[in-house]
Amino acid sequence: MTISTRSAPVVGETFDPISLEIMWSRLISIADEMWTTVLRTAVSTIIGAAQDFGCEILDARGDSLAHSYRSMPVFNLIMPRLTRHMLTLFPVAEMQPGDVFVTNDPWLCAGHLDDISVITPIFHRGSVVAFANTVAHTSSIGGALDGMAVRDLHEEGLFIPPMRLYTAGRPNDTLFAMIRANVRQPEMVLTDIEAQVTANVVAAQRVGAFLTEYNLDSLTALADTVQTRAEQAMREAIAELPDGRYHAVEPIEGRPEPAELAVTIDINGSDIHVDYSGSA
Repeated sequence: MTISTRSAPVVGETFDPISLEIMWSRLISIADEMWTTVLRTAVSTIIGAAQDFGCEILDARGDSLAHSYRSMPVFNLIMPRLTRHMLTLFPVAEMQPGDVFVTNDPWLCAGHLDDISVITPIFHRGSVVAFANTVAHTSSIGGALDGMAVRDLHEEGLFIPPMRLYTAGRPNDTLFAMIRANVRQPEMVLTDIEAQVTANVVAAQRVGAFLTEYNLDSLTALADTVQTRAEQAMREAIAELPDGRYHAVEPIEGRPEPAELAVTIDINGSDIHVDYSGSA
């Protein structure tokens, strides 16, 4: 199939509104295709039925650009922070095509070891132009059968610090062996992880074709435009709220009894500050 090359619809650093909507929608559709790839390729019930996973495309700085409409919201929130942290450990200059990174650090992911993040740098014309990040809840990470009964992180299961899952396309056999030996359903878990890897491969292929079609060297200008407009829209929504301080306390599920979630919100013009001090 021949892909026609068209000039990027920009004037200086500004995209015309119609072209911007088309290009951003294309990126969202790529994230949706990532999501569908995970759903069709993974084998666990928690992915196939509960759909407990998320997919996102991020720019070369690790900032959010587009996520699947069906991604779990909590994953949308943590994927940019996690990707930026990964960049502090693995500099872009040292990355190469075929690299894939992985972690289930609960302080970086979504709060427990079951959520595994797979991050893939996307190359175009020899440079990293974006990242694909997929986070999914695995059916088993080893550890205690009752996750609510554990007393510390070590009892919860296998901890995977940020590290390479693949290096230039070569699997980290030591890590794969470690995972296989520490989970109760290794074939299911490893298949689900490979489903995440495959979704990121799809994203890399589609983003590369997108950049070629629009004759772009990177996504930087497009990302700047989308992120600036997103911030403007959020600030306009905040500015419509009355200035002041708002406070609430809500009981949430906990053991052996409900815990309290406390929040104080300060609104000043288009700025908002959320403080959870006082929570259990």
